[in-house]
Amino acid sequence: MLLKDPAFKVAGRGKWLVSDPMLVIWKLWRVTVPVGFITDFASIPRIGRSIIQKDGPHRLPALLHDYLYKHAGRIPGLYFEPNVAFPKNKKHRHMVTVDYTRKDADEAFRDFLIQSATNKTVRIILYRFVRMFGQMSWWKHQRAKKREEENA
Repeated sequence: MLLKDPAFKVAGRGKWLVSDPMLVIWKLWRVTVPVGFITDFASIPRIGRSIIQKDGPHRLPALLHDYLYKHAGRIPGLYFEPNVAFPKNKKHRHMVTVDYTRKDADEAFRDFLIQSATNKTVRIILYRFVRMFGQMSWWKHQRAKKREEENA
């Protein structure tokens, strides 16, 4: 569920910079895509752009998916709200590092596509493409994250 719409600025050819954060709750996760994160929204090959435009209701789900892939399974400081979908007071919130799988990221994308009223055919195509072809990107981000941790 989208709680806060983000704002964007152009950050280069086909790239966008988040200038106002996006807040999403999915299952028990509260994910904030922060200011400064750069996205291309959806890596749609040219041949696919005749069917699926880069702009559309799938942009925000693609932003969330990009953010989850960029962190490749571990986002420090993610809110986890056990047994409380929308806590009224902060004592129910816990800042933790949450581990998640590529499949979790893809399922969050799929669920957010449904909530964003993305056309069913487009939704199915996008979800199947990330499931079939997302592994290389996931591995690339995992390697980069591992290098960062080793150099820290």
